[in-house]
Amino acid sequence: MHDTQIRTHESFVTYHVCQRCGFTMKDASAFLERDAEKAQYDFHENTPENAGYVAMFEQFIDKVITPFIPPIRVLDFGCGPGPVLIQCLRKRGYDAVGYDPFYQPDKTVLAKRYPLIVSTEVFEHFNEPLKTIELLDSLLENK
Repeated sequence: MHDTQIRTHESFVTYHVCQRCGFTMKDASAFLERDAEKAQYDFHENTPENAGYVAMFEQFIDKVITPFIPPIRVLDFGCGPGPVLIQCLRKRGYDAVGYDPFYQPDKTVLAKRYPLIVSTEVFEHFNEPLKTIELLDSLLENK
């Protein structure tokens, strides 16, 4: 690992960069408190009313999911406040459910296993990426 400092709006943030794979993560001292993190997400317009956002998911499903995976049970991990991807998948016959620590924190969905887990625009927000990836791995069927 080596450290890189990048100037943000008010200060410098230290990022740790793996020299082997290039994985980059900001230092824990720069993580937002839970309420501040949610406040940031509340500014996003990731809703069914945002036509561009819906179109992005429609294209994602058409190119990455439907050509390879028939309608099955799907977990959208980090689905956000307006579960657009879930709605798009359900329109195509998928049994989609979501989990989001801020907007859909019902952990009962994490007690099941899934043949498919999707997670879009989420991994870059993990404070403990390995722990979260291990959780996702444990939720997969037929490993």
